[in-house]
Amino acid sequence: MVKEHPRARFLFYMDDDFKGWDLMASWHYARVGFKHKDLFEKAAAVCGPKWVQGSMKLQSFFVHGDVRTFLCE
Repeated sequence: MVKEHPRARFLFYMDDDFKGWDLMASWHYARVGFKHKDLFEKAAAVCGPKWVQGSMKLQSFFVHGDVRTFLCE
């Protein structure tokens, strides 16, 4: 993807029964973000658990793109 698109936009939507993303997966995402910090134009996580919001906010300090989270009530 990086070779075909110099800037990426990611939308990560997690509905009520989403499973499979945990703290280790978040760390893997962070490592990719650190390695390719100029790659991300925008990234958003929607409806994830509260720890996802904290993780994304922390990662936003290390990437050059716009990183946001949106909690569902």
